[in-house]
Amino acid sequence: VGVAGSLGYGVEQAEFLAAGTLSRDSETRVDADSLFRIMSMSKPITGMAVMMLIEDGQIGLDQDLADFVPGFANLRVLTDPTRSMESRPATTRITIRHLLTHTSGLGYFSRIQGPLRDEYIRLGLVPVQMDGKSLPDVPDFEYAPDLGAFADRLATLPLLADPGTQWRYSMSPDLLGRVVEVASRTTFEAFLEERLFAPLGMKSTFFRVPKSEARRLTWLYGVRDGRADVLIDAGSSSVHFDPPPFPFGGSGLLSSPRDYDRFLLMLAGEGAIGTTRVMRRETARTAMSNLLPPGVDMAGALVASKGFGALGS
Repeated sequence: VGVAGSLGYGVEQAEFLAAGTLSRDSETRVDADSLFRIMSMSKPITGMAVMMLIEDGQIGLDQDLADFVPGFANLRVLTDPTRSMESRPATTRITIRHLLTHTSGLGYFSRIQGPLRDEYIRLGLVPVQMDGKSLPDVPDFEYAPDLGAFADRLATLPLLADPGTQWRYSMSPDLLGRVVEVASRTTFEAFLEERLFAPLGMKSTFFRVPKSEARRLTWLYGVRDGRADVLIDAGSSSVHFDPPPFPFGGSGLLSSPRDYDRFLLMLAGEGAIGTTRVMRRETARTAMSNLLPPGVDMAGALVASKGFGALGS
């Protein structure tokens, strides 16, 4: 239907490319200010928020997660994840590094099978905003009401692997949203707005689309029989006009190509756009370096890579 992107050279201003319309029936062209559900492109933003708090001294890269969510003090690991909830004590603790690199041992509801998946759904640990159409195999459930409840409920369940041993796509970014709240003593949304979005001029990035901006929102379609013609979320009546149950640090943001380019330009500038600096150069370089614990099994990684940084490959 529509596509847009930016092409940047170093820290020069980007060239924006776009084609198509906001929906199949729309005459409004997609452009650099159209709003998209950026899904997993939310993850690096969450990662940089954590790195900023590490710079502030409020979080340690190798600090125990239980310091922020006490329920994670007694970790257990499933012995046969596909068949039962039987578990054993974990051999290591979850650290912030593990969460930033998807090596925490946590799973993701849509990427596992077995009883743990059922428990994720039963407890409302489904960190993506939807109306059911996009995941028709997920039974009815009630979301965890906030990030605190999300983290506390997740802490009651066993892991899929010992922390620091396997790369596994997980709900770690969503859990890090709660870590940001505890460490900063403010809401995750407020922290992102104050420390990232406002300084960088990202005026079109949010967890909830203001009704005043509805005219810019793209429509979301799903694939059926090889064609992307199943309407999942209409731009005119989107679920994203309502507040999310809690802010999903792994998938929940909406943004425009122009806004997200500002974020990428900051990364290219190693923490700054021009004279506006949001983190120290050393912090940005560390965030974009290989943060993996030694000896991690990368067989499950989505992209073949020998390294992984702060929620980005």
